[in-house]
Amino acid sequence: MRDRNTKRYHLEDQRELHDVVMKYMKPLIELIKKAAEIGVWEGLDGAAQYLLGTRMEALKQYGKDYHNKALAICFESIVESTKAKQNWHVLKKFTETNIDFVLTMAEDNPSAFIDEEIRQYCLSAMNTRRQKQFLQLVEDQRITE
Repeated sequence: MRDRNTKRYHLEDQRELHDVVMKYMKPLIELIKKAAEIGVWEGLDGAAQYLLGTRMEALKQYGKDYHNKALAICFESIVESTKAKQNWHVLKKFTETNIDFVLTMAEDNPSAFIDEEIRQYCLSAMNTRRQKQFLQLVEDQRITE
């Protein structure tokens, strides 16, 4: 009985996390996708203003889980747009700016890096030590599949 209750509370926590993050991120998702499609990081239409802006900072007040969920949504949006237009600049800059998050994502969800191009552009934004760490996390997943 306790496990069932724990699971229910966990699902409620995940739902709350998603709802709070989407409240902040929904207006930004299309803007981030557009910036990724045209490959602009800085400037008026650049992705940086959305990813480093006040909405992302506001999510930090809720805790790291909320901020990481928002970064995951941003990463997925950037990858989706980047693959469609083959413009990798924003993905590389996102990785440079959020290396710790990308490494955490590689550990928690290595399947996000199955695509060779995504993996290579993320690697190109890292120093040698981080590259080794990233590759080990991603390769461990490939071995277990």
